[in-house]
Amino acid sequence: MTPLDLQFLEAYKQLDRFCTDAFSPEAGQSGVRACEERLRRQLPSSSHRAEAEAFADRLDELRRLRNSLVHDPNPPFCREQDLRDVQAYYERFLERTDPLSELERERRERLAAAAARREQQKREASRTAGAKPVPGAGKGIGKPAKKDRSIPLLTGLFFLMVTAFLVLFCVYLRGGGL
Repeated sequence: MTPLDLQFLEAYKQLDRFCTDAFSPEAGQSGVRACEERLRRQLPSSSHRAEAEAFADRLDELRRLRNSLVHDPNPPFCREQDLRDVQAYYERFLERTDPLSELERERRERLAAAAARREQQKREASRTAGAKPVPGAGKGIGKPAKKDRSIPLLTGLFFLMVTAFLVLFCVYLRGGGL
């Protein structure tokens, strides 16, 4: 094994540990393999499909090179580009500029935009209280809320009855009778 091969293996080990921590692979599966699988599962919904596919393919090549270096009796030699790619991929994961992070960022942006649209619809609907509710803004939006006054009324009646009972009971105990 050449010194470059050893550097590659160390860099790959660092990348695999990061991927293992980030993607929680199944028992016996490498972290890099788990990352590849997740990328391929999410490709159909990706707007950066070509980049994500190339990223996953290159990860697969690097994983196969690592396996050859470790397990084959006559492995291929590692190239400088292979080492640079492993190091660059590790940096991209750390900086969250890898395709999976981009996919997650896009998903969060879509969710935030949808929540902002719903909130805007609610605000608009509350401003036009007498108007028809905005479609899709939720039930009851646009109608002023009625205050429920029955609970304070019932509570007041209850205390009035308890007070009257206590007064009558005290009069009875003093011997005043009823």
